[in-house]
Amino acid sequence: MYAFYRDSAAMFLRQICLLVFSFLWVNSLTGQARQILQQYPLESPQLRNEVLSHSQEILNACREILELDTEELSPRERVGVMSLAAYTYSQIGLADSARKMLKWTERQDADQYAYPEKMISCIAKGNLLIRSYQCIEAYKTLHKAQEIAMANLDLYQVHNINTRKGLSLYLRGVEEEAFTLINDGIREMKKEGFNREALEAENNLAALLIRSGYYDEAIDVLDRASHSSGSGLSPDFATYLWLNKAMAKFKNKSHDIDLVLQEIYIGISLAKERDFTIGILFGCTLKGEVLASQGRWLEAEKAMAHYSDPSYQEIFNSQSDLYSYSSLIFGAVQEHLQNWEEAKAAYNWAIGHTVPGSRFPDYEMGFQGLHRIALATGDRENAAQVFDQLSHLKDSLFQEKNKANYELIEARREITQKDQRIIEAEQKLEIQALSRRLLIGGMVLIVLISLILSLIYRNRTIQQDKEKTDTVNRQLESYTNELEELAFVVSHNLRESARNISTFTGLFSRNNEAQLTGKGKQYLQHMQSASLRTSDMLSDLETYVGIGKNLFDPSPISLDQVIEGVVSQAPFNSLDEQIHIGPLPVVLAHVSMMKLLFHQLLDNSFKFRKAEEALSIRIHHEQRPDSLLIHVEDNGIGFAPEYSDKIFRVFQRLHATEEVSGTGIGLAIADKIVRYYGGEISADSVPGNGSRFTIHFPSGMLSSER
Repeated sequence: MYAFYRDSAAMFLRQICLLVFSFLWVNSLTGQARQILQQYPLESPQLRNEVLSHSQEILNACREILELDTEELSPRERVGVMSLAAYTYSQIGLADSARKMLKWTERQDADQYAYPEKMISCIAKGNLLIRSYQCIEAYKTLHKAQEIAMANLDLYQVHNINTRKGLSLYLRGVEEEAFTLINDGIREMKKEGFNREALEAENNLAALLIRSGYYDEAIDVLDRASHSSGSGLSPDFATYLWLNKAMAKFKNKSHDIDLVLQEIYIGISLAKERDFTIGILFGCTLKGEVLASQGRWLEAEKAMAHYSDPSYQEIFNSQSDLYSYSSLIFGAVQEHLQNWEEAKAAYNWAIGHTVPGSRFPDYEMGFQGLHRIALATGDRENAAQVFDQLSHLKDSLFQEKNKANYELIEARREITQKDQRIIEAEQKLEIQALSRRLLIGGMVLIVLISLILSLIYRNRTIQQDKEKTDTVNRQLESYTNELEELAFVVSHNLRESARNISTFTGLFSRNNEAQLTGKGKQYLQHMQSASLRTSDMLSDLETYVGIGKNLFDPSPISLDQVIEGVVSQAPFNSLDEQIHIGPLPVVLAHVSMMKLLFHQLLDNSFKFRKAEEALSIRIHHEQRPDSLLIHVEDNGIGFAPEYSDKIFRVFQRLHATEEVSGTGIGLAIADKIVRYYGGEISADSVPGNGSRFTIHFPSGMLSSER
């Protein structure tokens, strides 16, 4: 009996341990999902470089996360991880895995994740279509991604996608239009300050110019990129810059071969230094081609030793154009060494896998090599057959180019018709809505504002109870995101309604002035004033909701300089002698957020100053082991202590609008900014004796820089 109870207890303990371990594992993977999306954000201009540098790390993490079937992972996080994985797979050439990750875009709820998840998925799908040479479909898919980016003002992706669309047209044979699109994308990226990304696009452009025989133009582009690459290229592009420059000079036949070999050596050294295997293989193949052109066949064969190395086979399989290029050069070397069978095998592989328009040299070279080998071995029947195949292929390519131009015209017509239908539908809806806005606008405005305020108040109450269970925390986070999106969208749309009410009220007043009584005019003036005030309130509400969105990593900033910048602006610049600043520390934050914070606090002191006494403001700090305190003190009219919490609520005012102007949201904005950095803000005051606002920042915000 004792043994039975002992075994039962042991089994029970093992089950408890297993449950605890499972819980910890699930939570760690959930945290990993959030961490990987923060580390590689989908809207980042550097995403492609990060993917190329850390592809295996990203894919390992994504696979672990997606194998986890748990409610801990929000739908948006799951979609975000799938989009990141699809984009990574498409960049390294694993098409089947990428398509598996893209299946979420076929779901009915896919449209609610339009940006940035669906945009990145469209780019990934476009990459796959380009790799499989379905170039017009790639063009259409990339155009859809560009529309999403444009709707969300993502200027980098708008211009970057232009270069991808240009590549899709180039591979379909529409070269002139392709170069125009790529150049437009590069020019606009530079104009918007995306210099590093523009340099890498120029590097790709140079490769296409070399492929099309525009060697001088390619050299000009690469020289410009070399002189302006101080911002630093990613490892693969830095390697390709030197190797492309060497290839252009070699093909141009106007440069010293020793100089060409020297630049190839630099490119290979860069690739080896950064363990960039594809760059090493490309550089060695190019070196083999240059040596072969000088008749140095044994040296060329040595340079091409990687071709038969089985350790590179997996890379060659995912980089068919590089393998085709290597096969052509290896075949040429073996041909001149009279190793006929090895040469024929290399030429045949290249012919079977090289697609016209690919990055590396000419598909005709394989047919010409087989033709020479047939003549050299006396097989004239095979020589004639190879010649006929080459002629047939050239005719097919000419027909394909004409077909490509027609498909491009049809694709653009389809896109234009779609855009026109959307514009017409929008115009029709606007005309219908305009006739109703004046009748129901005021009522809808009041109801929706009340709804927003009640939701915001409820959200604040929920946040104060944040120490509840993990389930409540997850529900709160999801609810907060939806609420802020709703508040932003509603307030943005309502501002237009408020402006329309103000505009049409003014028009009505002017057109019917003679028929209006004095009281009627007064009513209309009240309506116009109320609509303008509503517009201001909604503008401040948008600012409140948008706090903390689309920010880069915080950087060291001087609070002294930030506040001096705020003070130099109206209306504070007339009070320089009464505002005493610091000295204040350097903190890790965002300049825009800190400016907005101290502008709201100074503006509050400015509005509530005493009429009979000059305003005096003092800003100083206090450092504690666990926190940094910033104090803003004034000699204004103050307020009763029982209102110290109320003043930080949205639209809560202690004075009527006629007494003190404002929307009642300034201190709420300050409160939200402080909370964004993990801090708190409090206020102390006595009526008639000024106010003191204290910001409690965590000690981790202090920067080591001075």
